Amino acid sequence: MTSFGHAFFYGIGAYIGVVLYLGGVPIILCFLAGAAVAAISSCILYPAFKLRGGYFAIGTLALQYFMRVMVREIPGWGGMVGLVLNAPIDIVQHYYIALTIMIATIFASYGVANSRLGLGLRAIRDDEDASQTLGVNSHLLKLYAMVISALFTGLVGAHYGFYLQYINPDTVFQFMLSLRILFMPIIGGIGTVIGPIIGGITLTAIDNFVSYTFGDLSMLIYGLSVILVVTLMPEGIYGYIKKLVAKYKRLVAK
Repeated sequence: MTSFGHAFFYGIGAYIGVVLYLGGVPIILCFLAGAAVAAISSCILYPAFKLRGGYFAIGTLALQYFMRVMVREIPGWGGMVGLVLNAPIDIVQHYYIALTIMIATIFASYGVANSRLGLGLRAIRDDEDASQTLGVNSHLLKLYAMVISALFTGLVGAHYGFYLQYINPDTVFQFMLSLRILFMPIIGGIGTVIGPIIGGITLTAIDNFVSYTFGDLSMLIYGLSVILVVTLMPEGIYGYIKKLVAKYKRLVAK
């Protein structure tokens, strides 16, 4: 189940957090509300879980673009211009907020990976039809996974709004953002806890390097870099490292 619409949850979290703050709500409640509304809104995708492969991906992409247009029409949400705020959070506080979100995400990922939910999701990934014949409710498990994923994506989106102090539909509902979110686990290693962390660090480093070095050609170089990594290491960077370590241990054992 590949989603091209995580920018939808990210944008919802950002807008809910910023709009509530501008309405006088305390910052911590803005963060929690952004995450909660993003998680609840993910239930919209439940009927689409019957779709397979590219059809589901197209459905999530359409939802993202739909929300991008709708936000422009909601009164008080800034239209195409966006919203500006002046939250009293300095760069050090932003660092600790981001660190806290990252740690919470890692613990949640580890908990899911080592639970019955994680076992069921791995079964669905390997063979959804076979898992359903064994009694796995694939649609319900997909919903649980989507809600958890949307919650943390919305939380990050809310933090983004306060970090940048400005949001508009084109920045928080952009297709490239969904691609970056999707690329992180693919490059780092799908099905692992540490893989997306490695993928996130790698993609950020590549993005910053090519943007600074190549200017207008940055997107082309960025895309080629991602293709190169995926081609040379189809199991992800973490999987490739594990393979090298296992090979080294075998050589040492001889």
